[in-house]
Amino acid sequence: MKPYHWVLAWCLVGTIAQAQTINDAARFAVINPTGTARHVGVGSSMGVMGADFGALSQNPAGIGAFRWSEFNFSPAIYNQNINSKFISGQGNTSDQASKFLISNVGLVSVTKPRQGKWKTSNFAIGLNRLADYHSNFTLSGHSTGSITQRWIQQANQLPPESLGSFEAQPAYVTGAIYDFDEDLTYESDYQLNPTAMTAKQQSVSASGGMSELLIGLGANYDERLLIGATVNIPFVNYEVRKTYQEDDDQNEVPYFQQLQFDEYVRTEGSGIQGKFGLTYLLNEQVRVGASFHTPSVLKLDDVYTTDLTFTYEEDNNTQTNTEQSPQGQYSYRYVLPMRAQVGVGILLGRQGFISTELAWTPYQQAKFRFKDDKIYEGELNAQISDALQNGFQVRAGAEWVLGVFRVRGGVQLANSPFVTDTGYNTGFTAGAGVRGDKVFFDVAYRYHHEQTAYSPYQLTEGPGQNIENTTQQHLILGTLGIKF
Repeated sequence: MKPYHWVLAWCLVGTIAQAQTINDAARFAVINPTGTARHVGVGSSMGVMGADFGALSQNPAGIGAFRWSEFNFSPAIYNQNINSKFISGQGNTSDQASKFLISNVGLVSVTKPRQGKWKTSNFAIGLNRLADYHSNFTLSGHSTGSITQRWIQQANQLPPESLGSFEAQPAYVTGAIYDFDEDLTYESDYQLNPTAMTAKQQSVSASGGMSELLIGLGANYDERLLIGATVNIPFVNYEVRKTYQEDDDQNEVPYFQQLQFDEYVRTEGSGIQGKFGLTYLLNEQVRVGASFHTPSVLKLDDVYTTDLTFTYEEDNNTQTNTEQSPQGQYSYRYVLPMRAQVGVGILLGRQGFISTELAWTPYQQAKFRFKDDKIYEGELNAQISDALQNGFQVRAGAEWVLGVFRVRGGVQLANSPFVTDTGYNTGFTAGAGVRGDKVFFDVAYRYHHEQTAYSPYQLTEGPGQNIENTTQQHLILGTLGIKF
C-alpha cells in the first residue's frame, strides 16, 4: 500500500500568543516509541509479550515478565531523505540528513519471593525514545505569489507602531511593505505585477524529539497475571531554523530585487504521566493485554526570533535594509491526550512468537493552556477539536528462534491525526539478535514512508505556496544487554 499523509505545516506567525498552532498540537501528540532493537524489530508490538524494556513505554505489565535483572543500552542512527516538489509552480529538490541518537537505556531489578503465588516483584527505571522531530529539506523553484501578501494581511488597518514585532514590523521597517497613502492600507512591490513568476527558496532544519524517563513496578501472579504501573516524565526538545528567500531573477517586479526571511524557534519542556497495564495468560500459548496512559500536562517554553533583509532598486540605486526582531519568550502548557491499547500474543512453543496490538489516541483532545490569552486559547483549542481526529495504530510482528539466534519482522499501520487526511502511514521493520545466558545483542531496521503537504507561509485564505514533500525515513539501532 502506498501511504499518503497530508499535513499542512504552518509557519511562524507574528505574535507571541499565535506561536502555537494546530500543527504543533499534532506534532507533540503523535508518538511512535522505539526503545530497544528487539522491540523495533517486531514492529514495536511487544507490549503484550513483555520482558523487553522498549515495550514498557506501551504496557508496563511487561515489567513483571522479567526473570533476570537486566541492563540494556540502545544507540541508533536516523537517516531521512526528503524530495520537495512545487505544486503551485516549477521546481524539485532532494535532501538527505543523518542523526545519531540514544534510543534507550534501562535497568530492571528482579525480585523472586520465596513463597506464595507471586512469582516476581520487579522494579524498572530508564529512558525510552517516543518521537523524533528531525527534518531537513530545501525548497527551490519559481511560482507566483509573495510572502509580502501575508505581511500586508497582518498589517492592514493597524498603525505602524502597533505592527507585530516578528513579521509585520520588520517588513514595514525594511520597506517590504509600505503605506503609500497613509490610510492604513498597506502595499508591496509585488502588487505592481501580481502574475510575476519569482524564484522561491527555503531551507528548513528541524531537530529534537520526545523521550521519557520511566520508573515502574511490575509483578507476576501465579504465572497467569502480569501487572505493572509506571510514573513517566516526558521530555520535549524541538528546534527549527528556516531561511526563506524570494528573488526577482526575471526582472518582472518593479523596484523589488530580493528578500530573505529567517525564523528560529526552540521549544523545551517536560511533564508527568502515569501508565497502567495488565497481561493475562489464557494458557501456555495465548496471552492478552491492555494498557492505559493518562493525559500528560507538559510545561513548555518557547524562544524565537526573526530576521528580514529586503533589497530593492530606486532611482538606479540598490538599497538593502535589515531588521531583526527582539528575542521572544513564552511559557505555556500543553495537554498530551490519553492513550489506550490492547494486544494479543501467541507463543509458538520454543520456536518464537507472533504478536499484534491496536493503540487508540483521541488527538482531538489535545489542548493548549495559555496564561495571558484565553481568547486565542479558546479559538485554537476549538480548531484542534475540529481539525484532529481519533488516531489508530496497528502493530504486528513475529520472532523466530534458531538456537541462540533470533530473526524478527514487523509492520505498522497508522492513520493521520488530521480529519481531512484519509490516507495511512506505513512502516516495515526487520531485526536479528544473539541471546546468551548473560549477554545479548540485537539489531533492527525500520523503514517509514509518507507524503506531506507543506507551505512556507500561510495566508488568511489558505497556504501561500503548495509544496509536496515525499519523505523516506530509515532507523538503524542496536541493543547491548547484560543479565545478572
